[in-house]
Amino acid sequence: MAEPIGTRRVFTVEEAADELRVARATLYRLVKEQKVPHRRIAGTGVRFTQADIDKILADALREAAA
Repeated sequence: MAEPIGTRRVFTVEEAADELRVARATLYRLVKEQKVPHRRIAGTGVRFTQADIDKILADALREAAA
């Protein structure tokens, strides 16, 4: 389960990959290529907010409809 920070949910790469139904390696590649919104947290790695997940999904749907 995602870690709550205040009222915002924060997802690890593994949790975000599960939510997005993609492989962790795919998500890491998209982060490296700066193609998805994310946060780098010093000492803990990459994290995604619920807003990041929502934007990734919305962009994928928009691209699929084009």
